[in-house]
Amino acid sequence: MPDGGEDRTLLTCFADGYVMRVILQKKPFLVSSHPALDILYTSADIIESLSLSENFSFTLSGSGNGVLRNTLTGTTSEIHINEKSWSSYISASDSPYVALGTSSTTPLAIYPIQESALSPNPSTFLSSIRTQDSRGPSARESSAVYGITGPPPSFPGHPGQIVVSGWFDGRAAATRPPALAPILTLSDPWATESIYSVAVGGGTGHTVAAGTARHSVVAFWDVRKPRDGWSVHAPGNDASPVYALALESARIFGATQSRAFVCDFSGGIGAETYPPLGSPASSAPRGSRRVDDSLRTVDGVHYQVTQYLHKNPMAVN
Repeated sequence: MPDGGEDRTLLTCFADGYVMRVILQKKPFLVSSHPALDILYTSADIIESLSLSENFSFTLSGSGNGVLRNTLTGTTSEIHINEKSWSSYISASDSPYVALGTSSTTPLAIYPIQESALSPNPSTFLSSIRTQDSRGPSARESSAVYGITGPPPSFPGHPGQIVVSGWFDGRAAATRPPALAPILTLSDPWATESIYSVAVGGGTGHTVAAGTARHSVVAFWDVRKPRDGWSVHAPGNDASPVYALALESARIFGATQSRAFVCDFSGGIGAETYPPLGSPASSAPRGSRRVDDSLRTVDGVHYQVTQYLHKNPMAVN
């Protein structure tokens, strides 16, 4: 959240419906200190999604209750949609909007923000990627969008107008509203699992990453060469989905149900780059070791992972 450049303020949401502002302590950090907590509001059900852009925040509950909040003034605007809801993305661009992902026949919908309030009706919606809208509303297939994000300024085209989404059928789609069809779709031909999370960025800003629903797999594509994608299992090959992803320059952070992880492609990684976060060895039971230690490579820094190419290496171009 914007906090005058101190970079200590977070907005968090919880399964019990609480939305809190968390203010971290100033450096140096003290183990005995605790962050300041400020309850902003509560929802009647589980918060599925939280998104931020400049001075706006948006939370979306599983039952479709959305709250747009101006973090400077504290004013709020609410929206209620009668669909199972999963994801959201807010853009405070020249034409601000909120994108919502649901389980429905129109699983991706764009709601304009007008004078700090959400429009009650979508300006654009996208039905199943496999469905042609020309067949009519009655022919639309039900689908779901589990992850939504937007690209960085260096993304090709008009990044401020593009929405990237992850779908039930295992595809990632880039859409430029008000068009009713994707301008680009990406998929792993060896996997059909749903996409639970998406991130866009990387060192050049051309990378799309997608976290899948099983085996902690993250798929990568360069939009300049979308056929040359590849995938990697997070350390441990958890059966879990990858619930969250964040691309930062040459590294990507992710989270499964068992652990957080980072894939760093910058090179020169040493033991001091990512210090261990576990308890000191002196507090562990005698003879025990952390499960993650069995996954480390010989250098004690990296972890063993499985990766594969989307393109058949034996195929002829």
